[in-house]
Amino acid sequence: MKRFAFMLLTLLLVGYAQAGVVNLRLGPEGEILAWLVAGPFPNPHDKDFKACRGFETDYLRKEIKARPTEGRKELFSLSWRLAVGTKEDGIDLLSVFPNSRAAVGYLYAGIFSKSDITAHLLVGSDDGVKVWVNGELLHVSHRTRGVKRDEERLVIRLNEGVNHLLFKVDQHFGGWGLIARIVGTNGLPIAHLKEVLDVNSKPAKKESLALVFLRTAVGKQGSLDVDALNQYIKWEAKSNFWTPWLSEIKDNALPLQTSLTTWRKRLSVPLPNADVLSAMLGEAAFDLEKRFNAAWDNFHCYIQAPRALLDVDPAKEDYIRVAPGGRYFVHSDGRFFTPIGYNHNPEWTPLNRCAPGRPEYDLAVAEEFFKRLKDSGVNLLRMMIDLPLSSLIEKPIGIFVPEHVLWIDEIVKLARKHDIKLMITPWDTFWMNHRWDENPYNVKNGGLVEKKVDFITKREVIEAQKRRWKYIIDRWGNTGVVFAWELLNEADYWWGASPEQVVAWAKEIGEFVRDYEKSKWGRNHLICISTGRPMPKEGWDELAYHLPGMGFATTHLYIGVSNAPDEPIGPAFTEKQGVEYAISQIKDNRPYIDGENGPINRWIADVNLDNEVFHNMSWAHLASGGAGSGLRWPYRNPHHLSDGMYRTLALMSHFAKEVPWRKLVGNRVVVEVPVPEGWVSCSIGTKECALVWVAAPKAERMNICLSWPNGPKSARYRCYDTKTGEWVNGAATLVNGKLDIRLPGEHVSVAVVLENS
Repeated sequence: MKRFAFMLLTLLLVGYAQAGVVNLRLGPEGEILAWLVAGPFPNPHDKDFKACRGFETDYLRKEIKARPTEGRKELFSLSWRLAVGTKEDGIDLLSVFPNSRAAVGYLYAGIFSKSDITAHLLVGSDDGVKVWVNGELLHVSHRTRGVKRDEERLVIRLNEGVNHLLFKVDQHFGGWGLIARIVGTNGLPIAHLKEVLDVNSKPAKKESLALVFLRTAVGKQGSLDVDALNQYIKWEAKSNFWTPWLSEIKDNALPLQTSLTTWRKRLSVPLPNADVLSAMLGEAAFDLEKRFNAAWDNFHCYIQAPRALLDVDPAKEDYIRVAPGGRYFVHSDGRFFTPIGYNHNPEWTPLNRCAPGRPEYDLAVAEEFFKRLKDSGVNLLRMMIDLPLSSLIEKPIGIFVPEHVLWIDEIVKLARKHDIKLMITPWDTFWMNHRWDENPYNVKNGGLVEKKVDFITKREVIEAQKRRWKYIIDRWGNTGVVFAWELLNEADYWWGASPEQVVAWAKEIGEFVRDYEKSKWGRNHLICISTGRPMPKEGWDELAYHLPGMGFATTHLYIGVSNAPDEPIGPAFTEKQGVEYAISQIKDNRPYIDGENGPINRWIADVNLDNEVFHNMSWAHLASGGAGSGLRWPYRNPHHLSDGMYRTLALMSHFAKEVPWRKLVGNRVVVEVPVPEGWVSCSIGTKECALVWVAAPKAERMNICLSWPNGPKSARYRCYDTKTGEWVNGAATLVNGKLDIRLPGEHVSVAVVLENS
């Protein structure tokens, strides 16, 4: 592709004049596809976009007389430049003027008509727009909105010859763009109209292939079909991008690659006029589309019978398992594994950069993200792999979507490279239900679910779910990247099912997952199922805490003040409450993980407060008996952790490496740490070891008074400042099971590890 663009560029530099007129065809429905644009100009406001002053400022000095040519300078030395849009979306001004906020841009098109006619100009803009036709201001619409095709219809008079259309579009926030087309009063395109622009034939450095091609038509007879040009570039880029995947099937991509080579050669030869070039571009686009679709159809069939993504031996992989004695986890080699992480779904930035075929695809950005996770001590992400907001793994049910499967592939490969485990759940049940009208399980969309309870009880639906599980296990189940399979997210919500019905479903699906995975790969990953109820009772406790075959228990601790906190101590109390309740209900010492927590009723606007809430809830989870940090649901914008949160996890990871977890497995004994009002303390212990965390609202001298009646007679202790990562060591004798630790200096948050000495 780069070599092809260079060949075209060479032809331009040696064979054409520096400037001239180019004649362009409108799109198939009268769309204006090429523009001269100028900007971005300032658009100041006082927190009210309706009063954007740039919208009323004449940056062209005489907007009504605008007759731009490419390269002509306006105020602030901003020059008119050439840009191309598409018939579907119009022109994206953010691609022309990246990172613009509160700005104004101008767009110009010259429209040639063979005669005087009345026509309709259909416009959609993001945000406000002014429209001049031949110097007359015909339309003003100043509001915040997204681009919507044909949102406004203007009656315009086109004179014989060239007519001058000027648009002024302002930017408030979010997207920025324009779509405009011209039709007759009957609503149909006007065949004799064409666009005329005065542009340079010499391209700028690093210019898009569309602009390079367009400049080859400068000064030539005939008119260039910009839509055919767009279509050719689209199918060439698509073919180039997907060829590595299409080539997984032997010889599948060869006809497509042959066509690509042929068309590049033919289009690199100077052509006599723009009409010939247009015809060739149209023919090339049609041929590439046909050959690409044939190769893609083969690949689509191929992806339905999955092969393992990674060619690895499951027997040699690091499968996480429950530690002997329970409570915590260990690696395959017996080293303790402390889950440090949070929730991060594929559609959230930057994992969206792992989605092949999407404009935002950029594995380098995703790679940096995983590097940061690793550097911050993160070793676990909980991830839902079905994304009703943006993409589905099956659509319709039973047909697996190649682009989506490859998206998860990229995430799994990066996670493995950076030693990040994934807790995978195959359905995002929240958004499934909130967008039920669009869901492929819905019988209205050809699915099998008439009543939502069918998702849990209907035999045909359960068999379809097993097919999804089979696919997931076949594709990703042979690797230690998987920490656990979560059978269902918040299984107690959404379906209108009874606890008995959901328990029966979970037993059947859990047994299927275990048996199929064992038969396929010879080993099993951990299995769990989550509840949305933070402290489930009345039958739901069976599902949450006692279900046979589950490797660990997990509930979502959205409790009390932690849902919308305005200070950081209260959320720690609620996290402690939820974890201690779960531990009290578990009778077989299986580990417990809070699978979702954090603010959920409203975002915390103050990032410093959010950091403190996250810090305190994470340490409360660990020190109350949970395995690891607990898994925050980010509920932020953007939807991932802040720098301060990463630092919290990094320091917790360092701490976890120093904890003698073997002494904390098994049955617990009472460890109490009274603290002053307004403080919070969490503690757990066995007869050999105790873990304590104490936090205060502000830095103070801390005197930690420990009551450990069934503990050892003497103990050595290590105190860890969870804000700085500094350790203070000491040793003491317990008197009647009590111990006082006086810490030097002032602290806000301290974790203490005590061992028998």
